[in-house]
Amino acid sequence: MNKRKIILSSVLASMMLLTHTACKDDFLDKTNINAITSESFYTNTQEGILAVNATYAALQRQGLFQRKYHFVFDLASDEFEATTKTQGPNQQLFEYTWSADHEHISSMWEDWYKVIARANTFLEKSVKIKTTGDEDKKLLNRLVAEARFLRGLSYSNLALNWGAVPLRLETNLTEPQLAVSPVEKIWEQAEADLKFAEVNLASKKDYAGNNIGRATKGAAKAILGRTLIYEKKWAEAAAKLKEVIDSGEYKLLDDMRKNHSFEGNNSDEGIFEVQFADNLNQVGSNGAWSVDDAGATSWGGNCEGSFRSIEYGVEGHAFYNSRPSKLLIATFEKDDPRIETTMFGPKSKLFLSADNPDYNKDNSYEPIFKRSGYAWKKYQSDNLVKYNNNEPAAGGINHRVIRLGDVYLLYAEALINTGNASGGLEYINRIRRRADPSGKILADRKDAAKALEFLKSERNIEMAGEQSRRIDVVRWGDGVKVFGSKFVPGKHEIFPIPQAELNSNALVKQNKGY
Repeated sequence: MNKRKIILSSVLASMMLLTHTACKDDFLDKTNINAITSESFYTNTQEGILAVNATYAALQRQGLFQRKYHFVFDLASDEFEATTKTQGPNQQLFEYTWSADHEHISSMWEDWYKVIARANTFLEKSVKIKTTGDEDKKLLNRLVAEARFLRGLSYSNLALNWGAVPLRLETNLTEPQLAVSPVEKIWEQAEADLKFAEVNLASKKDYAGNNIGRATKGAAKAILGRTLIYEKKWAEAAAKLKEVIDSGEYKLLDDMRKNHSFEGNNSDEGIFEVQFADNLNQVGSNGAWSVDDAGATSWGGNCEGSFRSIEYGVEGHAFYNSRPSKLLIATFEKDDPRIETTMFGPKSKLFLSADNPDYNKDNSYEPIFKRSGYAWKKYQSDNLVKYNNNEPAAGGINHRVIRLGDVYLLYAEALINTGNASGGLEYINRIRRRADPSGKILADRKDAAKALEFLKSERNIEMAGEQSRRIDVVRWGDGVKVFGSKFVPGKHEIFPIPQAELNSNALVKQNKGY
């Protein structure tokens, strides 16, 4: 998606959430007849584009893919471990001691509902939009499908991580009281939205220029397939994911590093990505620190960048508040090339300016490795020269919500669970051979009886650092086995309803165990 377009859409972000109050009988109260309101807007498809862009923009918020989504799913897994710089809320995620007022979990809940609120506002107002001809009608229908895709993505995540939640399908901003719906109804709504989207969205090939990054037919199918996996509807999931694979619109990249680098944004492997920009309207050397899509930042400036790079980057050049766990490092097979695409280690290169204390003529990471150990490379830069030797606060690497490598492994899981172990192993081996086509260290695994264990192992390696590990482990029922006694069955499969929601909505009760 065009970065400038997202900024322009942020003007609407606050407007879409405004409530209207009655005028008082005071002659000093005046109405600005030139102001944009929710009643005067939504008159044509160009305004509809801006409104839907504002819905996409909510995905860039701190509670979601800009920052805290990473924290929640990374640190509550076994792939990460703390450093001396790990702060309190992050430490609670490592230790599974979070509560209903945990700031990262609460922000994630709030921002998923912001996406839903903006989608609902547009869907309600879209009936007012006047179209001029068949192409304009087609555009409006596509915009409605994009809004429903974003709402479906949101409800899929809410059902997965909180269970039964309030099902809001109208703006209804003046009445916050709404009881939860059974989790089955939340899944049902997510499926309905995604099915509508897959029928009415354009294909990836139909998007170019400013429209690159929008939800596509393939994205809707992929997220729907993953949602069906979460529901353990294995046969339906397999059929839907196979449609994505057979579409021919996506292919595995030969260079795995590009999947999590700036150069690989919107690549042939990417199916849906949250668009980020590198140091947009930067302030100082590292860009603006924080923005939540309506122009307000904590340190000034505008920023549409991910915080992943500055949070997880190499010690001495970023915050380095977490690192790959010893358990994850030991999981990689000897000489598996994926360890080098996943993390900085003794064999890695790191390009720094000659005047930096960590600079060495071989551009080796080894001096820092001896001081600090392994560091994350996914979503990080290995050339810090252009960032004044620091990871940028506004990282321009898109967040890969779903990519073809993930789809292959989800499809393999669905096949294995429908009794087709050999078919599942075929797709596991496609991922392994991509890592090393020579097969030198990644031999085929053909033991059908152990197919599910092979699948679990491959997801652990291929998807490391991509916020899937905790979700996978919980889905497999392996919480205690993997996370140990800190994981309490019947409690930690889902998160607590945020205290702020309980305070404002008396009809909602806390999840079991919290």
